Amino acid sequence: MTKYPNFFILGAAKGGTTALYYLLGKLPQVHLSTPKEPYFLVAEFERGPDYYWLTYFAAGWRGQPLVGEAQTAHMFLPYVPQRIHQMAPDARLIVILRNPIDRAFSHW
Repeated sequence: MTKYPNFFILGAAKGGTTALYYLLGKLPQVHLSTPKEPYFLVAEFERGPDYYWLTYFAAGWRGQPLVGEAQTAHMFLPYVPQRIHQMAPDARLIVILRNPIDRAFSHW
């Protein structure tokens, strides 16, 4: 049985997505993808939902009600929102924004 994430963390590089991913991962009711940034919605969508679940979520899932992933590329690729909606129309999007100057300096 395939289950889909019900939330996605999006944001710019050096914007705090990794920190949020690790903080949420400490909560017992949350299960996150392994690795943090799966490429399913970016480049593996044609492999299907079973591949997505089995590759990135199934191994550690113990019935947690909140399932999610974090991928910075989702914020910038124009086809990703449609793929998220097609696969998980009720999913929540958590978007982290940061002052562009601070982000650029941090990235440097």
